[in-house]
Amino acid sequence: MALTSCWKKLRDTGTVDRRPVSSRPRSARTEENVETVNDLVLSQEDKLQTHRTVREISRETGIHRPSVFRIICKDLHLKCFKRRRAHELTDANCAARMKRAKLLLQKFRTSRSLPLTLHALRTKRCSRSLHLTIGR
Repeated sequence: MALTSCWKKLRDTGTVDRRPVSSRPRSARTEENVETVNDLVLSQEDKLQTHRTVREISRETGIHRPSVFRIICKDLHLKCFKRRRAHELTDANCAARMKRAKLLLQKFRTSRSLPLTLHALRTKRCSRSLHLTIGR
């Protein structure tokens, strides 16, 4: 803002703040709705396996789904992640992975082009799984 226009605004209105605009008032992102969504989102923190999706929060509050998403991102400064199911390894999968890793190790040990290292990893399902690292 130029100095002359700033001086004129200060003289006319008594302040240099912006004038209130006659725009459409917020209907979805009101403080009451932000508090409601905040309570639903943060009520999940201490409880494991109680995740609510944006769609579920929208259904519970009656606020449109994009508005709930906007409240979570812009007002609460959080990120929304889509819930995904993870596949579970069976004992047969672990055995097949072990067999393939050993075959790869034998195949690459004969060629001296790349050094190979083998790490034994212990997980809940596979007590003996192999991790193959190929380096230069």
